[in-house]
Amino acid sequence: MKKITDYVVLAAVICTGYQCSANYTYRQRYDCNFVLGNSSPKAECFYRCTYDGRNWKRGMHQDGTPCLSGHAGRIGKCTRGVCVLREDEGPSLNSTTNADRCSSHYHGKGYAPTCQYKCRHHRHFKQVFYDSGTPCIHVDEEGEPRRDAGICLQGVCKPYDELEGRHPHIRKKVFAQHFHKCEDKDHYAINMLASCYYYCKQKNGWFYGYYKSNYNSKCEVLRPERKSGYCCKGNCIRLANCGQDLDKAANLLPQG
Repeated sequence: MKKITDYVVLAAVICTGYQCSANYTYRQRYDCNFVLGNSSPKAECFYRCTYDGRNWKRGMHQDGTPCLSGHAGRIGKCTRGVCVLREDEGPSLNSTTNADRCSSHYHGKGYAPTCQYKCRHHRHFKQVFYDSGTPCIHVDEEGEPRRDAGICLQGVCKPYDELEGRHPHIRKKVFAQHFHKCEDKDHYAINMLASCYYYCKQKNGWFYGYYKSNYNSKCEVLRPERKSGYCCKGNCIRLANCGQDLDKAANLLPQG
């Protein structure tokens, strides 16, 4: 009986120790002092942490913060909430032999999360703009896209709907098929959608998807002209379900 009692006591000690370890790991993972003060590579380029266990803080790690890219643990650096590998950026930032080292071409995956970056050149840093026309999306300090995708113009990401009046084909460039990697999404909120596109981050890049075409996806867009209705493959049209309900009703009418 004594052996059984000793075993139970030992198991309790082990479990208690494990629980303490688990609690410590949990606190450490979400403690802002650790999350923001630790210099080790980050698993994500945005964070959620707390100082007191009650009030939570969200934000984006500074550009240049080391991060784990997800490719076999390779180290990249944060750029507007996206972990970018050095080879994805084009020429090496530390090379002094390549005149085109500070490339204006975006080599990353998906939409560019920023339209400019700092590049070291001959021991000095300079601000480099990505090429005008580079597809982009504005990502805020919490790592969330706040406006629709667009293109870079003079270092600024201009949403496509602000340009569509002057450039009627801009949508085809911004929403090219190779950027379409997000699954169709339901809309459950009561508000009307200002855009029939939404955006998701996959691995190391931002991509787009559609809100599903049904009666939940009511929309109202203001540019290039004001109209309201229901989403259909990124467009706001008058009928729900991409107009298929009307087609079905027509087929039910008596023939002849």
